Amino acid sequence: MDLEGVIEIQEEDRYLAARLDTLVEEFDAKFTEFGQPFAKFFFGYWWDRMDEIDAENDELSHENIEAIRETGVVLEKE
Repeated sequence: MDLEGVIEIQEEDRYLAARLDTLVEEFDAKFTEFGQPFAKFFFGYWWDRMDEIDAENDELSHENIEAIRETGVVLEKE
């Protein structure tokens, strides 16, 4: 793997690590704020929030779509 590829992966990992830190802080604050038993918090707020995050991650960014098209892939809307 070339150096540029390694740097790109490291940058992506930094973003993901920062995102994880942000989510941990959010969940910790909400868990304390709600004062619920863990199971109730987990199957309530945490589960709903993770569904939101998953939906955000399902959408491709304009930059990602352009990179895919540059490889010759033709994307069709469903």
